[in-house]
Amino acid sequence: MRTYTIPLRRKVRNTERQAKTKRATTEVRAFIKKHMKATEVKIGRQLNEKLWENGIRNPPGKVVVDTELKEGIAYVDLHGVELHSQVLVKKEAEEKQKEAAEKKTSKKKETLEEEVVEEKKVSKKTDAPQEAAEEKPASKKKE
Repeated sequence: MRTYTIPLRRKVRNTERQAKTKRATTEVRAFIKKHMKATEVKIGRQLNEKLWENGIRNPPGKVVVDTELKEGIAYVDLHGVELHSQVLVKKEAEEKQKEAAEKKTSKKKETLEEEVVEEKKVSKKTDAPQEAAEEKPASKKKE
């Protein structure tokens, strides 16, 4: 992870009023592509909000950003903010933990179900002679 201070004032100064912040975002992308040697640049939500907070006519003069390069994609966000790639790693770890917990609970459910089935079998075997004995006297009374 690298930290850069991107100067925007000189690049944005001579553009027309209604395109200054849009130009600032393209300059951020160009700066990061050049310095990180990335093929694609993803700008984070909070950096985007920082660029646009004063409207389209008045972007900030400079911006301090954190960048991280993964597989040719540079993730950029304000300094001190978690990068998108770090958030993705955390989400993957959480998903793995959930899957592991689900496996444990599913194993417990399977063992409980097997025990219930075994108990039913055992109870049927023990109940079967009693039921048969109860049915025989009833059939004798009918005769």
